[in-house]
Amino acid sequence: RVPSLKLLITSRQLLGLSAEREFVLSPLPVPGTHESPEQLSLYESVQLFIDRAQQVMPHFQVNNANAAAVAALVAGLEGIPLAIELSAARAQVLTPAQMLAQLSHRFDFLSSRKRDTSERHRTLRGAIDWSYQLLSPELQTFFRRLCVFRGGWAVEAAEAVCEEPLALDYVEQLRECSLVLANENEAAATVEIRYRMLETIRQYAAERLSASDADEVVRVGERHVSWCLALVEEAQPQLTGPEQGAWLNRLESEHDNLRAALDTCAVRAMGVVGAGDGAQAALVSRAALAGLRLVGSLGRFWQIRGHLSEGREQVSRALQACQAAASAVSAGAAGDTHAYTTADASGDAAMLKKATAEALGAGGFLASLQGDYAAAQSLFKESLSFFREVDDKRSIAGTLNSLGNVARYEGDYAAARALIEESLSFFREVGDKRGVAEGFEGVATALRNMGEVRRAATLLAAAGALRESIGLPLTGIKQVEYDTEVAKARAQMGEEPFAAAWAQGRTLSWEQALALALRH
Repeated sequence: RVPSLKLLITSRQLLGLSAEREFVLSPLPVPGTHESPEQLSLYESVQLFIDRAQQVMPHFQVNNANAAAVAALVAGLEGIPLAIELSAARAQVLTPAQMLAQLSHRFDFLSSRKRDTSERHRTLRGAIDWSYQLLSPELQTFFRRLCVFRGGWAVEAAEAVCEEPLALDYVEQLRECSLVLANENEAAATVEIRYRMLETIRQYAAERLSASDADEVVRVGERHVSWCLALVEEAQPQLTGPEQGAWLNRLESEHDNLRAALDTCAVRAMGVVGAGDGAQAALVSRAALAGLRLVGSLGRFWQIRGHLSEGREQVSRALQACQAAASAVSAGAAGDTHAYTTADASGDAAMLKKATAEALGAGGFLASLQGDYAAAQSLFKESLSFFREVDDKRSIAGTLNSLGNVARYEGDYAAARALIEESLSFFREVGDKRGVAEGFEGVATALRNMGEVRRAATLLAAAGALRESIGLPLTGIKQVEYDTEVAKARAQMGEEPFAAAWAQGRTLSWEQALALALRH
């Protein structure tokens, strides 16, 4: 109806004109795993793959033999139409399973020799190159640095990790160039916009970063690790408080970033240090220390969100990396004193003894949750020896309490009582009322199982009163365990004797209750 109408359409980048309208084209939907050939054929990504494969191999079909490989292939290609077309064009010489194996070096694999295709459409790398070359030098630098993120990022994270105060403006420009995707993250404490790259784009950015400057790769990786470490250490004390849910959701949103940071730490901590290579020794030491601090702070998150096996594996890897780093610290101290002095090595060694102890404690905690009490006991004992070496009384108390709980779970109530009573003496020394309350609960369980039910009921009441006074109630499984102990004590004593013991416990000061717990 408007014969004079003219449309100017761009495929990758907004022009920034006032009358311009954006119509976002997302990648094609991809299937999950374990779908039948009939179900797969309903997905546009699979339909495109079949159509292009049949152009070079007319009899190609998705069947029971290749369905899983086709599904995994188009998912690995992230529904990018050009990537799907380039891979399907190899159907004459490769099966879908063989194509899938090539994705680890997708930029070499995904190419075409068709002469009537423009240069920027002949390879996947060429297609992304076209967009990359249109960026300003500053925006290219920012784009490269974003490759360290996994699973997305918020603007504040990009500002810190990329050292870019214009991150908001830059990330919006990259979104307008189709190099970054933006989505609302409703899992956060407040709904926020979260950005991410397709993995194909991220790998391209990583190639560009690696080709730019080796020192830049190190610096960006360290800033990403530092940002992750600051997040988990801020979150750790909040995971038992009223904001627990919000912080757990935030850590879940960043879980892929945390995994990437742990990978960076492990790889760098395993680095080889030559004689006199002080700078490399410092890098290795920092990486080992950061890895230990990360796993030491993530134990409760892994527990609550059900990542127990992964958590134990991460703890084990961080400890192995620490052992590898120990020799590097010594080698560095003996060499380039300008880059890494003996005092540096001594200070790092002390921080590594402490961080190692915390990581061992996290491993013991996760092992005990999985019922592997022998491993838990071994890890806690090793952790305790490190804490005693640095005279960290609060951590000594906590580890003794954990060892006592392991003994309690194994039914050795005499050992449990002795260990938890020792922990109480340290908790008292540092004035840790939360630790004292935990100790009361542990001693009470041991006493009840050893026949001293009245004293157990009194201590359980005193523990509850102390928690109320400091505003730190029990949550989750700990509340269930406490309620179970109270019910068992009531059943063993009878209602009236139990009520009297309970009333007594509620009136005791925490110092009086402590004296009762330690009385023999």
